[in-house]
Amino acid sequence: MSNSNKKTAIALAGIALFIVAGIGLFVLVFDLREIAAKIAEKKDIADEYRHRITVAQEFTRFVQDEKEKFAAAAALFADSGMPLGLIGSLEVAAKTAGVEIEFLPLSAQGKEAGWPFMKIEAKLVGGSLEVWRFIEMMENSPYLTEVESVSVVLQRDLPGQAVKNLVQARILMKIYAKNQIN
Repeated sequence: MSNSNKKTAIALAGIALFIVAGIGLFVLVFDLREIAAKIAEKKDIADEYRHRITVAQEFTRFVQDEKEKFAAAAALFADSGMPLGLIGSLEVAAKTAGVEIEFLPLSAQGKEAGWPFMKIEAKLVGGSLEVWRFIEMMENSPYLTEVESVSVVLQRDLPGQAVKNLVQARILMKIYAKNQIN
């Protein structure tokens, strides 16, 4: 082989090697970009999970810090499954106000704007001021209560009657509940 043929062969081999190296480098860079994009995507997903964990931890701390306030808010709602506490508080309020109370069957249960409630109707007998005192106590009771209707009938005063202005009242109360009512 002559010297010029050797030089041409070496030059062609060098160009071929350069082209192969260029193609290899191009493929490598292309693969690196694809790998970098996947790593960036996984990093974004990991960052999102870290953020969610941080938010969950902050919420857990918030719940722990505000536990007493949550308990106080929960106490505003009557237990619809077993409303003995509510009935007991109504009986105590009636006794404190100086009226007799008789509970009538529950008239309705349901949900209003997503909040379950129960309605309780009661018949009250006592002096007119005492009945109004009981109604005021219900509106200020520890339960989230709404007095929906009140009807009052004046009873005839009889000679020797201990209470003057004796009235019989029916009161319909809506009490918001913490349990789902079926």
